[in-house]
This record gives sequence, structure tokens and C-alpha cells, in this order.
Amino acid sequence: MPIKFIFDDEKLGLWMLFHQTYSSIFKYEDKEFAKVGITPQQHAILMAIKNNNDSITPSILADWFERDANSITLIIDRMEKTGFVNRARDDNDHRMMKITMTKKGERALNKSAEVGNILIPEMLENLSEKEIKTFLILLDKIREPAVAKNYPGKPIVDIRTGRSAVSKTIKKKK
Repeated sequence: MPIKFIFDDEKLGLWMLFHQTYSSIFKYEDKEFAKVGITPQQHAILMAIKNNNDSITPSILADWFERDANSITLIIDRMEKTGFVNRARDDNDHRMMKITMTKKGERALNKSAEVGNILIPEMLENLSEKEIKTFLILLDKIREPAVAKNYPGKPIVDIRTGRSAVSKTIKKKK
């Protein structure tokens, strides 16, 4: 049964609601993506490969998803076993591994993108455009100190993506 905690301390209440919201969204995503045979993490990795000219390194994926390299490697191992991706040594730097999407991975991405195209508007339907913009600003304000603690002295990299291109710019720290 879902529970909503009400605390006298509003910050504690916000923190608990933040975690419950994340967990609830993740659980719903997991259920919906499972219908097409993929996990939300696998979908995200396939999207990253697609938006990075069809090849990417595990370390870049780890940076993008703010995960440790070992957890990304475990996901990629499972994706390789299911035939969604291939791993190959980089031609220019043999120490580096490149991840590419297979045809099966592309089909899985197309199916899962349909799920995402329904799921995202569904989860955000109660928010106006103005509220979405405000929420983005507020989440960024919450995320920034966490990023600073996890990656001291490192700048945040903005990656602007459309459906087919990715461009990178460094966000200047004040």
C-alpha cells in the first residue's frame, strides 16, 4: 500500500517524498519497459549509443548516468548476452572498448522508445509547461551540491540532444 509520510520538518518530508517518487516512477518504468523485453537502464544505454553516433565507451556511459563503471559493465554484459550490443576494441586506442548497437538492439530501442513516448507525458501530465520549467530549475538546484560532493572540482558537462545529434558544451562554474 502506498504511504505518504507527513513530517513537521518540511525538508525531511520533501526528501522522503523525493525518494518515494523516484522509487515509484522507477517501478512503473520497469514494469512498462519489461512488456517489450528491456529494462529502463538498457533503454537509456541504447539511447546514449544512438545519440553518440552509434558507438560509445563504458566510461562515457558511466559519466552520463552518474553510475560507477562496474555497474555499467554489468548492464552491458547482459545486453551483449541478449544481443542488443557488441563490444570491440577501439581502432585508435586498443585499451579502450567501444559499445555499438546491433540490429536487435535497434529493434528493442524502437519498441522501448514507443513506451517512453507514452510513459513520460503520462507521468508529467499534471504539470503545466511553466511548472515543468520551474521543476527543472529546482531539480538542478538539488542536484548541483550532490554532484559537487561526488565529483569535487569537476565541471558539469551539458549535452544537448535532439533526435539525431549531440553537441557538448561545458557549463561554466561561477
